[in-house]
Amino acid sequence: NNFAQPTSTTAIVNNKERPDIYFFKEEPPIDFVPLDFKITAIGDSLTVGVGAEGNNGGYLNYIKKHLIEEKGIKSIEISNLGKAGIRSDELIKLLKTKDVQSEIQDANLILITIGGNDLMKVVTDHIIKLELTVFERELTLFKQRLRDILSTIEQYNNEASVVLIGFYNPFNEWIGQISEVQLIMEQWTNAGEEIVTEFANAYYVNVADVFATHGQDALYDDYFHPNDFGYELIGKETLDVLLANIDAILSARK
Repeated sequence: NNFAQPTSTTAIVNNKERPDIYFFKEEPPIDFVPLDFKITAIGDSLTVGVGAEGNNGGYLNYIKKHLIEEKGIKSIEISNLGKAGIRSDELIKLLKTKDVQSEIQDANLILITIGGNDLMKVVTDHIIKLELTVFERELTLFKQRLRDILSTIEQYNNEASVVLIGFYNPFNEWIGQISEVQLIMEQWTNAGEEIVTEFANAYYVNVADVFATHGQDALYDDYFHPNDFGYELIGKETLDVLLANIDAILSARK
C-alpha cells in the first residue's frame, strides 16, 4: 500500500476531497449544562435579614425562589455570611479571614450589602452639628473602602460575578425635606454605582429609589431595617439586575 495519508484536515471520500465536518461550530449555549450554583452573601443586617418576619431569609430567600427558575441553574446553595451592624471597614477585615476567603473562592456569585451602618455612624457621631463637609469627607473614605472590598474579592475569585446592592435613606421622614441633606443622601446611597464601573464582573443594584417611593411601608417597626415588603423590594431589584446579566453571571463555572 503506497498511498500517502492525507496531511491536512481534508478527507478523501469516493476519490473526492471534502472538508471535515465539525458538529459544534460554535460554543454551546451557556445553559446547555445546568449549573449547581453557589452564592456567597456578605455584608450587614440586610444580608442577615433583620426585620423579616419568621426568619425567612430576607431578600436572599426571594432571590433563591426566583433564580432557580432559570433553565441554566440546576440547584442553588447560599452561604450567608452577613453580620448585623457591620461597617465597611469591618467587612474588609472579615474578608481576610480564611473561612470567608474560602467561601468567596467557591462562589459563582457574590452578593454584598454594606454602607447603611457607615452612614448611621456619621449621623450619630455628629448629631449635634450635622455638617455637609463631614458627610462629604466620610463619603470619600467610604468609596475607597468599597474599592478595597471589591478588589479583595477580585483577588480571591476573578471569575465570579459580584453584585453590590446599594442601601436606602432611612431618615427620609425626619430630615429628608432639607434639600442639602437630600443631595448628600443621594450621593451616599448611590456611592457604589460609581465604584462598580471600575471592576470587570461587578454590577450595582439601586434600592434607594423604591424605598423613597414606599417610605415607611417598606420599613420594620424600628424604622431602620426593611420589613418583609422591603426585603421583597430589594429582592426584585436585585433579581432584575441578575436576569439582565444572566449569561455573564452563569459563565462563572466552578
